[in-house]
Amino acid sequence: MLKVRDLTKYYGQHRALSELSFSLSATDILGILGPNGSGKTTLFRLLLGLIQPNDGYIEIPSHKNQSLYFGYLPEERSVYKDISVKEQIVYLAQLKKMKLKDIEKELNYWLYRFDMLKVKNHYIRELSKGNQQKVQFICALIHKPKILILDEPLTGLDAANVTLFKQIMLEQSKMGKAILLASHQYEEIETFCNQVLLLNKGETSLKGDLRDLKHEDGRVVVTLDDDQQLQYKYLDGLLDIKKEGNYTAYTFEDRYSAEILVNQASNPTCKIEPIGLRRLVEENV
Repeated sequence: MLKVRDLTKYYGQHRALSELSFSLSATDILGILGPNGSGKTTLFRLLLGLIQPNDGYIEIPSHKNQSLYFGYLPEERSVYKDISVKEQIVYLAQLKKMKLKDIEKELNYWLYRFDMLKVKNHYIRELSKGNQQKVQFICALIHKPKILILDEPLTGLDAANVTLFKQIMLEQSKMGKAILLASHQYEEIETFCNQVLLLNKGETSLKGDLRDLKHEDGRVVVTLDDDQQLQYKYLDGLLDIKKEGNYTAYTFEDRYSAEILVNQASNPTCKIEPIGLRRLVEENV
């Protein structure tokens, strides 16, 4: 569905992206992480055909217009404040070469899904930030792209809309679409994505199937509640202890060492989990 090979981009003497390679198949959800200036925006612009690489290539199935293959939800608000919701979506759908009868059908469907039929003819400036984000998401979805590029899609949403966005993203994935999800929220990436890509100053710091990365690392974490005395701090194989509210997180070098704590604690809340994505990211940036 998507192959990126040795993708490199310079801005003058500055190398914004260096020999980036990855592949996505249908239903894959790739979490893209990295600090500001890591190369995420450059990658998206290259995928959308807005700029051209200095080296490497992007391979997608034969398609007349590369931009039609992708649906893009940008991080920054990119809507016209002085036109209506309907006008905004219709305008961008026409740029995607959609016919008016198809636009009307899809428009009404997505407005219904996002509970926005009542604001169909409202000006964008009259909408809440959450509803403006919904408009952008509809604009990314309406032409039925094969791949979705979602840049911080959950930022600024309340809990109900976060749930709705996640539901729709999972539906799109199950329909055979691939998703690139950029986020600074490690928990969202960890629970939602099957692959991760960590960029840092244009370089690939971490890449692959998230479960495989955790398994290869080998470290595990045991969490305990009501452990004020840190009574297991002298166990063999213990690498780190962190207090997290009412819980204590013990990081061990392997599962065998962690199971000794679990057996000693005899606590139903005690559990062994692979090392978290946040820790992997922090150690590779």
